[in-house]
Amino acid sequence: MPSPFPGMDPYLEAHWGDVHSRLVMYISDVLQPGLPKNLYSRVEERVYVETDLDRLASRYPDVRVVEHPSPQSVTLADDPEGGAATLMAAEPVLVSLPDNEITERFIEIRDAGSGQRVVTVVEVLSRANKEKGKGRAAYLEKVEELQAGGVALLEIDLLRAGEPTQPIASTLVSTGTETAYRSCVWRPWRPKLMEVYPMKLRERLSVVPVPLRETDADVPLDLQSLVTRAYENGNYSLTTDYSVPPDPPLRDEDAAWAKQLIDQI
Repeated sequence: MPSPFPGMDPYLEAHWGDVHSRLVMYISDVLQPGLPKNLYSRVEERVYVETDLDRLASRYPDVRVVEHPSPQSVTLADDPEGGAATLMAAEPVLVSLPDNEITERFIEIRDAGSGQRVVTVVEVLSRANKEKGKGRAAYLEKVEELQAGGVALLEIDLLRAGEPTQPIASTLVSTGTETAYRSCVWRPWRPKLMEVYPMKLRERLSVVPVPLRETDADVPLDLQSLVTRAYENGNYSLTTDYSVPPDPPLRDEDAAWAKQLIDQI
C-alpha cells in the first residue's frame, strides 16, 4: 500500500535509521548515470562513539554539576552521648556504561582524473546531526572541512525534529519561506551564498540540483521518487500505526489535514 501523503510521510521519521540508509544508497545509484565520464559516486561512512551520557546531554541541556563544600560532622539526635558522629558515604556499585558506535553514511562524488579528488558531498541529515551532541559536532566539523577544501555540498533535510545545521533559520522565518523540509546547496565558487530549496509538508518533494565542478551542469535529483521507493521497498505500511500522531506531532492544522488523508486509506 502506498503512503497516504503526497510528499514526505511524517511517520517515516520513526524509522529513520533504515530510511536514511536506503535513501543514501538510492541517491548514489541514480546519480551515477548522470555524471560526467570521469566522475563517480561512492557511499562512504563516518563513525563516532556516543555514550548514554552524551544522549542525556543532548536531550537535557540544562543539567549542571555543582560543587558543594565537603560534608561536616553532624550530631545525631538519638546519640545517647550527645557527641558528634561522622556520616559515611555508602560504597557504590560500579556499572560500566556501554558506548554506542554510530555509523552515518553519505555520498562522495570523486574525480578519477585528478587523483580521486572529492568534488561533491551529498548528505541526508540524521537525527544525530540535528540534536546537540557528538553527532552534530562531528557533522558540523566535516562541513567546515569540506568548505575549506573547496568541496561542493548538497544537504537534504527531511526531518522536522531538531535544529537546522545551516545558519539559515532566521532568514527563512523573516522571508516567510520556513518549511517542514529543505535542501541546501553550497558551491565553492560562490562561498558567500547558500541556495535553499524549501519543501512543504503538503506538497511533492522537490527535484533538487546536485552541484559538481564549476564547469559541469548540475545533476537533477528527484527526491520524491526516492522517498516513495524507500517507503515501498521498506514495506512501511505494515509497521506504521497511522491511528496515533507522528513523532514529533504535527501542528493542529496539519494534523487535521493528515487525518483526512489517513481516513481515506
